[in-house]
Amino acid sequence: MMDCRNKARRSLAVDILIYYRDLGYVHGKIRDIAPQGMCIDMHPVVLPDDTLVELAVTVPGDKGERFYRVEAFVAHAADGVVGLIFHKQDDANVRCLLRAIAEVANLAEPVEGARHDRSDQRAQVMGA
Repeated sequence: MMDCRNKARRSLAVDILIYYRDLGYVHGKIRDIAPQGMCIDMHPVVLPDDTLVELAVTVPGDKGERFYRVEAFVAHAADGVVGLIFHKQDDANVRCLLRAIAEVANLAEPVEGARHDRSDQRAQVMGA
């Protein structure tokens, strides 16, 4: 799988659930995020490369909590750290998730969605 980390990543710590069909839901913590994907601490769990996973995250906000579900592919995994690439980065749900996380993390500028798409793999992003 191509590693497309060509944008600056933003450090933060947000809890997340990762659904992998062979394990069910596994807890992790978002370590950093970029328009293309994110890095998650999942120690001691390691997921196979090129695996499609579903991410479920609840982000607090001024108007209450918002729940997001998006799909991503495992780009790399080692030592309990998993690098993910969003399946459909042009998707409105991914853009909303990136903005919500940027607001929570008090980032100076929101993380905007990129235009890379993994449509060569069959999957559908689930709306919140």
